[in-house]
Amino acid sequence: LSAYLWLRLGGSVVFPTFMCYNQDDSVMGKILEIVTQSVIPALGICIFFTGLMWSVFKDQNKLIGSVIIVISFVLYSLNVIDIPGTVIMGIWMILLRKKTDNIYAPFLAMVAMKITEMLFTPILSQVDITKLQTYSDISVTYFYASVPALFVSAILFSFFKASLDDFERVYYSDLLGREAENDPDADKGVAAVVKGFSPALLITLAILVFLWANIFRK
Repeated sequence: LSAYLWLRLGGSVVFPTFMCYNQDDSVMGKILEIVTQSVIPALGICIFFTGLMWSVFKDQNKLIGSVIIVISFVLYSLNVIDIPGTVIMGIWMILLRKKTDNIYAPFLAMVAMKITEMLFTPILSQVDITKLQTYSDISVTYFYASVPALFVSAILFSFFKASLDDFERVYYSDLLGREAENDPDADKGVAAVVKGFSPALLITLAILVFLWANIFRK
């Protein structure tokens, strides 16, 4: 859907910086695909974005921190076509991090996403952007599966959001069911706002600018 909208609005096909294709349909091939394309990347992503970056912001700055984390996650993806999906994924990871107070939930969610993608490939096949030139190259059959999937996803998100709210309420309550009192030591953020720019941050920003500039080069 995002590829169709991008092309329909007059954009040209923009390939992500990194792509990986697996042609091995054996059991070991699928296991290797899950490990290399989901488990290892998900572990690094969750440790950095929902671990290190999340811990930098104090409780009163978690909202702006969430926005910064999602934007950083989108920049890290280096994928123009999938930006809408990446934003949704980032928001969902932040929500899981906040509600469960750990990085295991976002990690398991990302691994489960890859497994779900593999299981539903016969039903929800993905558009191969390497074979697209105009939006007319996208078969209408993709919409028959993608549009209903959006409604199903919205329903599932609502269900799990309600479940997470209940989990958070119980998790932060004591044995008598009383809401946990505010603990002045509970806010363990490194700083309200990170001050200064470290050399590592400047180098990272320079690399990201270089990579994104090359994405749009013809």
